[in-house]
Amino acid sequence: MTVNQVDHVPNRPDWACKQCGRPWPCVTAKMNLLREFGCAHLSLRLYLAMQMHEAINDAGKLSAAQPMPDFYDRFLNWVHVAPTADSRPAQPDALGGLNDESTIV
Repeated sequence: MTVNQVDHVPNRPDWACKQCGRPWPCVTAKMNLLREFGCAHLSLRLYLAMQMHEAINDAGKLSAAQPMPDFYDRFLNWVHVAPTADSRPAQPDALGGLNDESTIV
């Protein structure tokens, strides 16, 4: 990155992307975050939850006349965590109940 180049990072307190001006995380920031975190989607969601918390705090300090954005969709809903074997939904047995190997999540 050169000195004049700006990364796709949030500009506080409005949380617009410094590079493209779109709500952060913008599409490029999302791609960069996915590349940076790799398969660690849970860690990415934790990081984004912390960023969302900061954005909510900053939004509370801005003008009350501005509508509150949907922070969950913007920060977290786009990252999907694949279920693990331990988090599978319980499976009913042939009689319609839960079998001994099922777990309730």
